[in-house]
Amino acid sequence: MTNDDAPTARMAGRFLTGWRRALGELAIVSLGVLLALWADQAMQARQEDARAIGYLERLQAQLVAMESVSRPEAGRSLLATFVVESGKPGPVRA
Repeated sequence: MTNDDAPTARMAGRFLTGWRRALGELAIVSLGVLLALWADQAMQARQEDARAIGYLERLQAQLVAMESVSRPEAGRSLLATFVVESGKPGPVRA
């Protein structure tokens, strides 16, 4: 090995070390992004579950009478509203 080869070898070593460091940082950032996406998905799933439980605790139905079923523009009137609440049997008129 001559003296002219020593700076080239050092430069190549620094280049490889720089690439290793860059790949390591890329891996850490990618892991952080994946972790954030997982946490966001878990939070959305919990919110959807809470919303579904809220819907199941109290359901409301309306009984509607149509003047004519053959005409889409026909009038309609609300006859009654019923509510089904969690823990209570059957619908109750609201």
